[in-house]
Amino acid sequence: MALDGARLADLVYLGQWVPVESSNVAAARYIYGEQKLEVEYLGKNGEPSTFYHYWPVTPDEVEAFGLAPSHGKWIWDHVRVRGTKYDHQKDYVRVL
Repeated sequence: MALDGARLADLVYLGQWVPVESSNVAAARYIYGEQKLEVEYLGKNGEPSTFYHYWPVTPDEVEAFGLAPSHGKWIWDHVRVRGTKYDHQKDYVRVL
């Protein structure tokens, strides 16, 4: 069952891993004290694959992510650089 955007934003903001409906993003959570957005991406087979941590991500940005109609597009527009393979707008580390 899909969560409405406001509920998703609340859960992500509270630091809980929250699954999202996306062709690119499996789940996300926010670590408030570190202003870190943690994202689990889907692999080519559609299964959860890799984890990235992005920072600094503000609480307002996290709310926008949760309310976004497309979480994958939001990541491309606000965290990564659309149309590139390796460019990012935020600091990041691949965890797994």
